[in-house]
Amino acid sequence: MDEAMRKKADKSRGPRKGFVDFLSPYFSKGAMHQPILGKGYVDLIRFCPAEKFLAAFLSALIVMLPVASMSVFADTDGGIINPLVSDSKRVPGFVRGSLVPGGGTTFDLRATVKIPNDADLGCPNCQQFRITRPGAPAPEGFQSCTRVGATDYFDCLHILSTLEVGSNKVFSIAAELLTDAGAVFDTASFNGIIDEEAPVINSLSASPQLISTDDLQFTLSVKDTANAETISCSGMKYALFTYGATFSRTVDMVSNNCEVDTVISINAKDIIPLPPDPLSEDEGDIPIKVKVFDRLDQASAEATATFELDRVIPDIKPGTFRLLDSRGRDISYASSSQIPATAIIEISDKNIDLGSIKANFMSLKDANGAPAATGCTLAQGTAICRWEGLAVEIPQSIDPAAQIKDFVIQINASDFVLNNATFDLTYHIELDNTPPGVAEVKTGYKSQDVNYLGKKFNNITVVLAETGSGFASKDIFLDLTSINGTPHAAPNWCEKAGSFWECVWNDTQVTAIDGVQQISIEPDSADDVGNLITGELSHSIIVDKTDPVIGAASYAPTAPVSGDTIAFSFTAQDNALQLIALLQPLPLIPVPELKAYAETSSISTREGFQGACTGAYDCTVNANELFSAYTEAVINLTAKDPAGNTAKKEVPIIIYRGDPSGTPNFFTIGRIEPVPPSIDKKVASLTPLQLYFYTQLNKVGSQAQNDGVIVHNTLDCRESAGLINGDTATDPALLLQLGQRLPYYLMNEDSLEPIIAIESSNQIGTMESPLKFKCKMILQVRDATTVYANPEIEEVTVNVRLHGNGLGDLQDNINQKLEDINKDITDTEKDISSLEKWVNIFGIYCNIAQTIGTLSSALQLLKSALWPPLTVVYSACLACAICHCAGAIKALWTGICSITGKINWLADSFFWPTGFAEPFQIVGWILKISCMIFYYCALADWKTIASLVYSVVQDTRTTVAKFSGDIPIGTKTQEESTTKD
Repeated sequence: MDEAMRKKADKSRGPRKGFVDFLSPYFSKGAMHQPILGKGYVDLIRFCPAEKFLAAFLSALIVMLPVASMSVFADTDGGIINPLVSDSKRVPGFVRGSLVPGGGTTFDLRATVKIPNDADLGCPNCQQFRITRPGAPAPEGFQSCTRVGATDYFDCLHILSTLEVGSNKVFSIAAELLTDAGAVFDTASFNGIIDEEAPVINSLSASPQLISTDDLQFTLSVKDTANAETISCSGMKYALFTYGATFSRTVDMVSNNCEVDTVISINAKDIIPLPPDPLSEDEGDIPIKVKVFDRLDQASAEATATFELDRVIPDIKPGTFRLLDSRGRDISYASSSQIPATAIIEISDKNIDLGSIKANFMSLKDANGAPAATGCTLAQGTAICRWEGLAVEIPQSIDPAAQIKDFVIQINASDFVLNNATFDLTYHIELDNTPPGVAEVKTGYKSQDVNYLGKKFNNITVVLAETGSGFASKDIFLDLTSINGTPHAAPNWCEKAGSFWECVWNDTQVTAIDGVQQISIEPDSADDVGNLITGELSHSIIVDKTDPVIGAASYAPTAPVSGDTIAFSFTAQDNALQLIALLQPLPLIPVPELKAYAETSSISTREGFQGACTGAYDCTVNANELFSAYTEAVINLTAKDPAGNTAKKEVPIIIYRGDPSGTPNFFTIGRIEPVPPSIDKKVASLTPLQLYFYTQLNKVGSQAQNDGVIVHNTLDCRESAGLINGDTATDPALLLQLGQRLPYYLMNEDSLEPIIAIESSNQIGTMESPLKFKCKMILQVRDATTVYANPEIEEVTVNVRLHGNGLGDLQDNINQKLEDINKDITDTEKDISSLEKWVNIFGIYCNIAQTIGTLSSALQLLKSALWPPLTVVYSACLACAICHCAGAIKALWTGICSITGKINWLADSFFWPTGFAEPFQIVGWILKISCMIFYYCALADWKTIASLVYSVVQDTRTTVAKFSGDIPIGTKTQEESTTKD
């Protein structure tokens, strides 16, 4: 290019450079909403008022470049014209954000370029038109430049990815056009915005909220922003309205504005077409989904507008139309006179318009035409409407044989969206001019055609021959003056029973004395349309308020079991025999009926049985379906006379168990602790000793899952004859009957830790160690369903060791002591006195211990004797609702157990403790050791006392170790206790 052309080019670049400088402020953030094309020119005018005309002109000029570049720039010297950024959506200045996370979006840099006097710009020479993008190591040439027709203009294109423009969402790429010599001829900028955010629907609503077929107005407010670095946007394109899979509509919203508020109208029939039958259209909330798309086809999140569609016409609820007379009764019958009436109807519609409900009563001879309802109330979508002041008239000329008149009433109703319905109702009324008649008078205690009234639950029923209007109004009255002083008593209710009506005076109070009394029906009684009553109105009734009396009662067989039939028999008396003789004329009837019952729910699968009474009166009730389990119960026998008066008698009974031969096995002996574990032979020879065997019962076997319970536990130690003081060979039950004292007994006998108490024989001091005591615990047991006839027997064997006399021979010791005493007569007298006190003190203590054991034994015998009778009496008290004796029996038994427990505690704490010493037992342990050892210490041979003390200590340590875990429970050594289950 020669110098003249370069100067001309430099001169021409001046104004173009100025034009770029003029526009550059409006491409920065905050100065404009978007690039120069699209919306930019509006912002340019708004922000630069002084240059409005020039900006508008230049903007319009640039917009026209793609269309007529030749004509617009024919007179220019060349350069970069109309630099443009866009992607496939061709929204100038905007590029979509990545559609794939971490990816890029392809977009174009496109411009028209011209170098004066150069017709060869184009690839491969398009390097003369190049860009400098952020992060690129060097400027890049355009990828293609294509000549525009036969002109000197070229359409140049360069394709980039958003990943190649850096991290800025608002970017500017510099471009320069070089001469052939490589000098910069012209510069420009490709300004773009990455639009990565979809529009946001700020609000959406539908109006009206309740609609049938009219237009819906959707008020929509939308805002769009390209990204977080700018307030610009690509502009709105359209809104998509959908309803399920049946409705979809696109509504144009083309706008360059970033905030759009608009109202869009859609007819409800377009969304949901009208059904063939309006009643078939479901009504309710209809959700319309809306999305808004920007010019880059980016969709907003879905918003919902809801409206209520109602195309259901009002409907009369079946059976709700009623015509009521002045007393609020339904008019279904009428005589030949005008009846004041009120109409009521219920109309269902969720959106009913209460002011639109009207009715036409002209067929009722009403002169009011078609009035609106007098008043309507709305409750849960139902309108309840009333019309007051109506009149029903059956003409005198109506054919009596027909006795029917049908009235047609027209009802019209609309809802708030003008769904309208009209109904023609036919109301049926019959003519009734026939008077009712008395068919029967009866009481609730009618027996053998005689009516009785008793003490309570007295019902009187009048049966009426009435096929017409009936007695719903209860316009019938009794004269009960002789019964309770009431002259004009109305019934509690009247109801139709087939072709008759029954009116009932329920639970009538009776104050009259026993005897024959009169009741009568008042002659002013009438049916619902006023027809007066006819027939017999006066009736005789026996008043009987005296209970029958039950005499002797028994049952057979005396020992019933499941499968038997028990015959309960008793005699009874009742005054019905005398009262029925007062009836005149005397009826030809048998002896008044007496009924017998037995309440058997406690012994049978049936609640009760009914029997019969013969003569005056021998009664029998047979009961069966007895329980198979052992059952002790009290049966109520009941006699009921014709007036409903009752007498009851309690009869104790036992239903024996269904398994009389089974042997239970619920328990086993878990451990035994003899106290003391060893006995001094000399001491045992001098006085009977109180021995205690502490035992523990464990539940075993599958029966333990059935909740085995000890009902009673008794002791039999006859196999230990010779070891036990007193008579040990006789049956304990026989000894008890003879009133003799048992030398052995149980403490805590009904618990899982019973204690065997035995008084030893003086002979055991001469026997060889160990002493083997054998006893049997005889357990009466039950589970949840069965009481076993056979007892469970647990055999207990306990070994108690004997040791030699650690105190030496008493006579030798006495002689030795006397020799020592002779040395000093004064000291001897003093020692003898001390010796007597020593022996007396501990002798008294040991006697007290023996006395407490004897008392405990007596109390255990008393409990054993009282258990069987108290069980029967306690069961009887439980079955008797009015006896109130169960508490007394329970208190007696609790008292006996409490006294026994206190004596056991006293012995265990202060006289003969067991197990390892507890803090509160320390006194008892000291006294126990004293009684076992030091009672005879004054006579002791101190050379042998050490071995005795060692033996006692070892016994205590062994016992503590055994029951504290050192030796497992159930482990048995040669000299320890043994058990046999």
